[in-house]
Amino acid sequence: MTALTRHRELVRAECDAEPTGLLFTTRTGQPVEPRNFNPCWDRQIKRAGVKQITVHDARRTCATLLRDLNVYPRVAQQIVRHAQVSITREIYTEVTDEATRDALRRLARRWSERRQPTAATANGCTLPLTSLYAV
Repeated sequence: MTALTRHRELVRAECDAEPTGLLFTTRTGQPVEPRNFNPCWDRQIKRAGVKQITVHDARRTCATLLRDLNVYPRVAQQIVRHAQVSITREIYTEVTDEATRDALRRLARRWSERRQPTAATANGCTLPLTSLYAV
């Protein structure tokens, strides 16, 4: 059973109402007022039994995961509700260790696939090209 399915069942049981599709609602199933969201968030985190993080941290994590999933930046911007895509891309997303390792693996693969000639002739002299590819 997924967490979302469990959540929907809780809404049905506690609110005696059909879920609205919102993850966080009042006891009557209505949207949570912004000023009341943090206490609601904290209760849901405790109920779920997961590590306590702030709403801001959850938003940053969401943006980073969307980037790692190669979600188009404008779509990620809409999901995390930023006014500008630059906020999503430059401030909210972090580079994960796995993304860094993947980039380095791809770079190594590209470097090893590159063909290097073994010698060049210039003015009748044969020179090894390995010295031209100093790393």
